Amino acid sequence: MGITRTHQYLLPMLTASNNQVIYNIKKILKPKGGIIRVGIWDTTKNYIPNSVYILMHVKRLPVGDFNTILKDIKLDKSYIDDYLYGNYLYDYLHMFVVKCPYDKAYHNFIHSKYSEMFSKEEGLKIYPTQKSKHVDYINKVRKIIVKDESLKTHLESSLDVIIPSSNELDSSLIWEDEIFNYYPGCEDLVLNHYV
Repeated sequence: MGITRTHQYLLPMLTASNNQVIYNIKKILKPKGGIIRVGIWDTTKNYIPNSVYILMHVKRLPVGDFNTILKDIKLDKSYIDDYLYGNYLYDYLHMFVVKCPYDKAYHNFIHSKYSEMFSKEEGLKIYPTQKSKHVDYINKVRKIIVKDESLKTHLESSLDVIIPSSNELDSSLIWEDEIFNYYPGCEDLVLNHYV
C-alpha cells in the first residue's frame, strides 16, 4: 500500500506535537513491526472527529512487550482507542486511534485546503526539512502547505499549465485511500461534521 495523504499530512503533526503516544507507537516499529496504513476513519467504528487511525503490523513483537507498550499508550491524553484489525491469528494487525492535536488543520485537511492548515511559520516548524529518503515526502508536504513558489513553477512547467494562486498544489483527497473499509458516500459523514 502506498502512503496516504493522512500519513503525509497528519502523522507528522502527531510527531511534531511531541505526543508520548507516538513515541510508544514507535517502540512497536523497532522490532520489525510497521505502519501498514494511516487514515482518518474506520467505518466499522463510529466516526471520531479529529482522529487519526494508525494500522500497525505487530507480528514480531513479543506479547508481553506489546502489552507493556499498549499500557503506556493508553495512559496518553492523545489516546482514543485501539483494537485488533482483521484476522489476528494470520494478519497480526492492530489499529490505534489517536487524537489530532490541531483541530483547524484537521478541518482544512479533510476539505483538501492544505495551504490553510497552518501559517507559513507553523508549516515550516511542523514539517521540517528531511534528509532521509524514508521520510522525504515531508519535504513535498511542507512545500504544498506553504505554497512554495518553486513547487508551483515546477508543476506548471511539467504539466504545461498555469496554476491560479488560489489553487492548492496537491489534488483533493481520494476518500477510498483515507478511510478504512470505505463505502461510497461515507465521506459525507466526515465532511458534514465540519460544515
